[in-house]
Parts: sequence; C-alpha cells; structure tokens
Amino acid sequence: MSWHRRLVLTATVCVAGIDVASAGAATTTFRTGIDLTRQQLPQSADYLYVEDAAAAVARARAQVITWTDLDLRRDALRVIKWLQDSVDGGQRQFLLRAKDYAKNSRAEIDAVFTLLTA
Repeated sequence: MSWHRRLVLTATVCVAGIDVASAGAATTTFRTGIDLTRQQLPQSADYLYVEDAAAAVARARAQVITWTDLDLRRDALRVIKWLQDSVDGGQRQFLLRAKDYAKNSRAEIDAVFTLLTA
C-alpha cells in the first residue's frame, strides 16, 4: 500500500462549513470521511443524500445480485463497488447526482439510486 493511501485511510478528516449548495454545475465528491451533516448541502431534487452510506450500499448490493439482466447487474455492481470503496475509505454519508455518472447508463444509475433510498 502506498504511503499516500495509508495516510488517507488513517487520517481523521475534520472539515466543516463547506458550501456545496453554491457549487452549481460543478461535480462534487466526498470520499474520505467528510461529515456531510456539517456541510451546507444543495436542496435541489437533482441530488440524492444518503445518510447511512454503508447500510444503503449493502442493501443495494443484496438486491442487485438477484437481477437477471446480466448486463444491468454487471454495470450496477460496478457503481456499487465505487460507492463501497468510498465507504471503506471512511465516507459515512453520500451526496450523489445522477448526471455526474454520465459514463453509465441512465437505467443503471436510476436503478442504483432507487435502491440506495429504499
């Protein structure tokens, strides 16, 4: 493991007061333990706030692995893996926006986002 990865995994991240609400069209990601309850988040319906990221990812994975559409399942599991990596890196909440996943199919993102809120 690189020194950078070890630092990221062991550092305590204390960031508060970031005004994400005014970020507008910018893509914003939080990955290494940023406490989203201490930030100013956008109130737009474009964003999905997930309070318990670990539980949401586990529930989504449990549903996706039962899908019979193998292409959709493979693609959705790829997104879930990326989200799980964020959880493993210390992120406890998510702030997600579907259009930030332009490389993925809309059906796949809509399905995963729906499962994250179930």
